[in-house]
Amino acid sequence: MSAEAVRRILLVEDEAIVAIDTSRRVTSFGYSVSVAHHGEAAIQAVDDAHANGAPFDLLLMDIDLGAGIDGTET
Repeated sequence: MSAEAVRRILLVEDEAIVAIDTSRRVTSFGYSVSVAHHGEAAIQAVDDAHANGAPFDLLLMDIDLGAGIDGTET
């Protein structure tokens, strides 16, 4: 990966305001942020990114995601 490559981060957060705020803050440091709002969407996003040859560099995940599978199960 070149020095200029943008690092890709997957943010998994079910609370919209937290997802928006965190995404804006992380993006301000030059990262590319994708957001998943539940565990199932996170798994799909990771699978899709890997299949497309562009895996995420970092996963930031809320442990308590409410409905569905949570951060510890994902």
